[in-house]
Amino acid sequence: MEELVEHILTLIIDWTMRITEYIGVIILLAAVIRGLIQYIRRRPDAVTIMGEGMTTSLSFLLAGEILRTVTIGTIYDIAIVAGIIALRTAIIILIHWENRHKLKREPAGKTERKPERKTEEKV
Repeated sequence: MEELVEHILTLIIDWTMRITEYIGVIILLAAVIRGLIQYIRRRPDAVTIMGEGMTTSLSFLLAGEILRTVTIGTIYDIAIVAGIIALRTAIIILIHWENRHKLKREPAGKTERKPERKTEEKV
């Protein structure tokens, strides 16, 4: 009975891990396509759009790797998964940092006002 429950849990975790990773890949593909379209249209936020999509995608892939740690058995496998998790986390942080700094450098918007001229009042 205990082996059956363990087998069922392993299957559920395996399927959840795969679905989570597939969602991450789909999000990445959508971000690349959307970013490419924005780049072709010469929009300045094309790289930011791709960066946000990559961050979201990597978060889903990271969740899949965390689920994978539940089913592994040897310390060698744990070390490999820990390395993958560390690399993906570092990439997520770097992309987030880069996007934040790009947003700070971009102008506030296209609706910039020209400074108003002061006119002298005639008395």
